[in-house]
Amino acid sequence: MTRIKTARKKSTYFLSEEILSEIKEIVPAKGLRSQNALVEQALRNYIDEFKREILRNQYLEASRDPQFLSDINEVEKDFQKSDAETAKLIR
Repeated sequence: MTRIKTARKKSTYFLSEEILSEIKEIVPAKGLRSQNALVEQALRNYIDEFKREILRNQYLEASRDPQFLSDINEVEKDFQKSDAETAKLIR
C-alpha cells in the first residue's frame, strides 16, 4: 500500500536495551535506511493490524444482527435476476 509522505515530528521513547540492540541488527539485515524507518514500519504494521481487528469485530457483530442480515437478504433478492443474467455472460 502506498502511503502519502507526511511531515515528520521528533518524538522520544524509552525502549529496553534488548529491543534497541535488536533494532540495530535488523536495520542493516533488512536494508532499511534507518532505525527510524524500522520503528515507523513496525508501528504502521501494528496500527494496521489493530484497525483490521476492529473491522473483523464489526463484521462479526454485523453477522449477528438480524436487521443487517435481513437487509443483505433483501439486496441479494433485488439483484438476483441481474446477477443471473451476468453469470450467463461470464460462462
